[in-house]
Amino acid sequence: MNLEFEIGWQNGIVIRNNKNRLIFDPVSKSSIFKEDLIFITHSHADHMSGFATSEAKYSTEESKNIYEEIRENPVTNFTPVKINQTLNFDDLQVTPLNAGHMLGSVQYKIETPNSSILYTGDINYVDTLITKKADAVECDTLIIEATFGNPAFIFPKRENIYVEIIKWSLELLKNDKIPIFHVYAAGKAQEIIKVFNEFTNLKILTHPRISKICKVYSEGGVNLEHSELNYESEIIKERSCVYVTLPSKRKLNFDNGVKAVTTGWVINDTYRYITGFPLSGHADFKQLISFIERTGAKKVFIYTGFKKAFSNYLSKKLGINAEPIPILPLRSLKEFLF
Repeated sequence: MNLEFEIGWQNGIVIRNNKNRLIFDPVSKSSIFKEDLIFITHSHADHMSGFATSEAKYSTEESKNIYEEIRENPVTNFTPVKINQTLNFDDLQVTPLNAGHMLGSVQYKIETPNSSILYTGDINYVDTLITKKADAVECDTLIIEATFGNPAFIFPKRENIYVEIIKWSLELLKNDKIPIFHVYAAGKAQEIIKVFNEFTNLKILTHPRISKICKVYSEGGVNLEHSELNYESEIIKERSCVYVTLPSKRKLNFDNGVKAVTTGWVINDTYRYITGFPLSGHADFKQLISFIERTGAKKVFIYTGFKKAFSNYLSKKLGINAEPIPILPLRSLKEFLF
């Protein structure tokens, strides 16, 4: 076999040539060989399974620290990466780039002797209160997520969403109600806290797991003012406060709380029976298009979300050579050589 490299899905994004097999964001241990090099983009549950493996693994220090706070297990055989600092693996160069998704989140640009590949992981292509938008760099081949790769998902300006969140919360507080935000412990919770820190003097109470991750954010330079709430029953003693808790904690131990979620999925009425704000750490449809065009990629592979529909849109509407990521046969590096 005489290929410069292969790209595909194998319980993670795999890029391999005759010297190295790189796997990005593996979702299980089942397709990993001992010689694999594992790269993790960020510490959300659907991307961080690679931290639990014994093979060589790479991510930012912040992503590793968030994982260890969430899972309470140490990461072994780990090499930290830094944004814009290149790693060399024989004839491959791997450079982490800012992804704008959450603290420590990165994309990876892989350069071969003859071409370049960009794997995005999850990206956000607008600035937020706690992140800068993803870096869109030129590449020959782009592998991009399409969580919101559908024209129905176009979000309002982020500043307007912030305003709506504050207005809703203040109206509740005037009526002796407590705003309760059920959000991801890592990323979304910290953005919500920062919104209230920046624009109000309200006291922010947080679930203990969220507090642990806020500590990592503070160590990473994102200062957050909040107080940990160990027992929800204590919230009745508070006045003019906001409670930030986990998505799973829908049953509250007090009666004057009103629940809300912050996710891009409220656009399609997924959360029609609860107050929702379209605040997402993912690029919406327009942002994805802008990002793709900025990279100038000649070939685009789509994974997750609306991968087939988004591929068709890129191909038919924009004339971009796009398709869903292909499935690779399971082969070790040794088998790839022959």
